[in-house]
Amino acid sequence: GDNSYRFIAVRLPHNVQHDEDDAQDSLRFIRADVEDCVNIAASVQGLSEQVSHLQPLSAARRDFLVGNIKARLRMAAQFAIANAHNHARGEELVQRLTALASWAARLGAAGSPEQVKARATRAAAVLLESSLVAHWSPGAATWYPAPPVIGLDHGSALAELAQTDDRFRVVPTTELPGELADAFGGRAVPHAAVSVATDRQSLLLIGHASGISGVDAQIAAMLTDLARSSLRTAQAHERVAHLALTDPLTEVGNRRAFEARLTEVVALAARTGQPMALCLIDLDHFRTFNETGGHQQGDEALRLVAIALRDAMRTSDQAFRIGGDEFALVLPDTTAASGAGLLERVRAALARTHLGPLSITAGVAEAPRDGRDPTSLYRAADEALYAGKHAGRGLLGGGEDLRHRGCIAPGEDVLADPGPRRAGRAHAADRVQQHHAV
Repeated sequence: GDNSYRFIAVRLPHNVQHDEDDAQDSLRFIRADVEDCVNIAASVQGLSEQVSHLQPLSAARRDFLVGNIKARLRMAAQFAIANAHNHARGEELVQRLTALASWAARLGAAGSPEQVKARATRAAAVLLESSLVAHWSPGAATWYPAPPVIGLDHGSALAELAQTDDRFRVVPTTELPGELADAFGGRAVPHAAVSVATDRQSLLLIGHASGISGVDAQIAAMLTDLARSSLRTAQAHERVAHLALTDPLTEVGNRRAFEARLTEVVALAARTGQPMALCLIDLDHFRTFNETGGHQQGDEALRLVAIALRDAMRTSDQAFRIGGDEFALVLPDTTAASGAGLLERVRAALARTHLGPLSITAGVAEAPRDGRDPTSLYRAADEALYAGKHAGRGLLGGGEDLRHRGCIAPGEDVLADPGPRRAGRAHAADRVQQHHAV
């Protein structure tokens, strides 16, 4: 009746932390909604002024108009409050999606499939506040923060879950396959979300205290697909890297891989003061194999040499094919004498093949004694190799400890005690040779 209007300021609780710019944006949104209410009130004011010039209204008509105006104001106020809530939720969602995008970038930058899996499980734990997460892909399962049972990855049970009909579902952990139910039950995790990638070749199993729904469910599904995509990319890169660094015939490293590994191990030897050995090996009379038995027999001879090298190596050693019939061994923490012992075992293995006896000539050099950089060390080993070839093939050329770069006849004990001056080195070589044999 007095054309006055009351406006109620509503303070909305909002637990999300904003920086100053976000807070200002929120205030602008809420102010705009309140201004809508003010505009409606102004319209009502104008309507009241127009009505005052008309004939007096009946009580029923007046009550109807007043009720209609109140309803419009109520709806406008509710809409403004809902808008403010939506803006607050929208900002929270933006923050969650920004965090997801950050993890997506980290997944994409992973250098190996193992890194992708480790980052995917950690991302799920952080984004969804989970205390236990498993990632499965064919052949491997990864847990965060650690497998419930050390040494057991539950891969078969996770693979079973990946074949279920639903791409996303939340279940009590008691309904999981037996071993998984025990694993989650042991961590007092009552619920688990099962999120399966589109191609069913990747799965995230996410433990949660109260279940996952709404935005969290969408984030879990997106994270699963992101992990699968990043995993495919990492596996493709790994295959390409393998092809780029591997000799396709013998499945040992190629020349490029050899140069990189030699540089790395020589630098390591310089830092630690420990010796390393470089062996260059040449298959004798290789041309004869190609001319008499054809290229297929020549290829088979090269494969047999590579197999013999791999069988004689430790896990820290690496073999390479660096030329047509030339191979190399890079042996960290190894003396030239121990490298020669390894080559003797290779030569003994090649004496008994289905192609008949195969003969190799080899040269050995040791860093830092024979060279302190890859170039000089390679030159020393190459000179030892050609000393063996010029002396009649089937021989081993070495450094000072191997008869002053002389050649050693097949079957001669290269680790025999050379006298008091080198007795200590010979005993150490024996210990390393035993390690090679293990």
